[in-house]
Amino acid sequence: MAILFQLIGRLIKWTAIAIIYLTPVLGIWLASSLAAYNNRSTSLAVLAGVFLFPILPMLWELRAQSKGSRSKERILTWGDRLTLRTLVINFVAIAALLAWQPRLSFVALSTRGDWMLGDLQEQPAQLIRQNLFRLANGLEGMYLSFNKNPFERYDDGSSKVQPQPQADRDPFENLKQQDTAKPQPPNNTNGWAWQGMGIHPVIANMPSSVETSIASVTQYIISN
Repeated sequence: MAILFQLIGRLIKWTAIAIIYLTPVLGIWLASSLAAYNNRSTSLAVLAGVFLFPILPMLWELRAQSKGSRSKERILTWGDRLTLRTLVINFVAIAALLAWQPRLSFVALSTRGDWMLGDLQEQPAQLIRQNLFRLANGLEGMYLSFNKNPFERYDDGSSKVQPQPQADRDPFENLKQQDTAKPQPPNNTNGWAWQGMGIHPVIANMPSSVETSIASVTQYIISN
């Protein structure tokens, strides 16, 4: 029984560590998706994510070691301290991005979250793309659960349009009528508008010598 509890404890610990080390990946995904959505460089977002992990946590740990005494006994191991520092730094970075662009962040994830796949359409790429968008929708659902629409309580559903299907009607009936209908000449009483098809003969037969200025073209049309 003791061995079972130890295995469960280790499983929980390694699961927590894996989740913590996935926060930098989530931060890079969010920052790069925002960059792709705004037509900015995604490489800078990736480089910033690499700086947040592992460079910045390791610099933090080295600074802490230089200030502290090496002989002092530490409760946490080097790996535990690096893990906690990684969680703190990347959690603050993700929170700052979400606070800066609260709504646009989820729009960017839902529309450009697959930017790294490019134009790939193979089955593995499609599977990755579906999982990315599913994760983006889940994150947006979490956001909407804490940020309700303030006008939603005023909607009782009575003003919503309920379409009524018409099974016996051809959905392309209007298009067919437009295609078969003959063009009708305009109701004209001044005798001026051209009611035929194509270019008016006066314009079609205009000599090139007339096309020297707008005034000469106007005079030609009036005289004819």
